[in-house]
Amino acid sequence: MRGHTLTNAEKAVAAGQPLTYEQMLAVVGYAWTGETGENQCFALTQDAEYIYAGLATIPAKVMKIAKATMATSDTWTGAVGEDGCYGLCQDTDYVYAGVFTSPAKVMKIAKATMTTTATWTGAGGEELCQCLDQDTDYVYAGLNTVPAKVMKIAKVFMATTVGTWTGAVGENSCYALCQDTDYVYAGLYIIPAKVIKIAKVTMTTSAAWTDAAGENDCRSLTQDAEYIYAGLFTSPAKVIKIDNRRHFPRFYR
Repeated sequence: MRGHTLTNAEKAVAAGQPLTYEQMLAVVGYAWTGETGENQCFALTQDAEYIYAGLATIPAKVMKIAKATMATSDTWTGAVGEDGCYGLCQDTDYVYAGVFTSPAKVMKIAKATMTTTATWTGAGGEELCQCLDQDTDYVYAGLNTVPAKVMKIAKVFMATTVGTWTGAVGENSCYALCQDTDYVYAGLYIIPAKVIKIAKVTMTTSAAWTDAAGENDCRSLTQDAEYIYAGLFTSPAKVIKIDNRRHFPRFYR
């Protein structure tokens, strides 16, 4: 019955028609709500059947939520000291959870069992994992440090840091990451905001884009084949479209 009501609600929205009371209840009810202690969702990722929600709890939690029902299917809970899941990404078999601890940690969690199979732990000064991204072989962890750091971690071992990008003076607090075949892009939560283009092979800066006055605090990033899109934590909010097609040592709008 609920599915039928939701289908009708979707048709009504598409046609520009107002929703009935029953349709509004169905739409509002189609949500996952945490139990007691399951608070503060800071990160999300998803695959074909599930949503994974990272919670900034003590200890951290990652909720496996069935898309079909929006109900909890399973839960990963961090060990003592594994607090505050601020970053998530996933591949076919694993979810990777970055925790906001000193030193930083990234947990490799098996989707089938929602248990930890391996852990990367940062060295001295490698703390406060704020964001994650991944490709076929590596996980990239953005750290909220001064200066900012992006860690390249081999998935197969997890204990191994393959490379590290460290920001120059003033390039602090990596809050956002995205990546393509050859580069990782790091969004910095500074004034003005900055986006760094990092070569994956060398983990060195290839280019940098700096915001104009008043365009501060990059909090989120995404990209396509030609552009980087930077979300700023400003009032009012801003999304900046950055031209990534040119081969000069900075981005162009």
